[in-house]
Amino acid sequence: MASDECDEWKEAINKEWDQLDQRVWNYVDRDQVPVGTTMLDSVWVLKKKINGKKKAQLNERGFKQIDGKHYDSSNISSPTVSEVLIRVTLTLALMGNWAIHVVDIQGTFLHGEFSDDENVFMEISEGFNDSCPTNKVLLLLWTIYGLKQAAKAF
Repeated sequence: MASDECDEWKEAINKEWDQLDQRVWNYVDRDQVPVGTTMLDSVWVLKKKINGKKKAQLNERGFKQIDGKHYDSSNISSPTVSEVLIRVTLTLALMGNWAIHVVDIQGTFLHGEFSDDENVFMEISEGFNDSCPTNKVLLLLWTIYGLKQAAKAF
């Protein structure tokens, strides 16, 4: 944030925050958080795209999640695709004269639902304390990037 492009990065961060703020969490009073709840925090990931556009993404620091409190360890996954699977699929598509479509779902992990017993509370991200209601924390309604259960929940 100390670069010459600071204003552009701030614009990208504010755009991401506004999109999340409208649908991903609710503000709750800090004293309404159950006693003993471990509050999670977040970190911003900033990326400059090939076309020069700035992209900001808010990531939960999932490594701080506690099994049984924030997630169920049997309910996580890390879906990946191997190079061999891609080649086999493309070969089958070519042989079968199939049409192939590439789909990019914007905000993929922001569409995951928590199971009924999961309540994940998050501190307000650094830099937004002044613009958010005082003495509030965030109760996540939908999964966000970085949560262990985000991929499977989506």
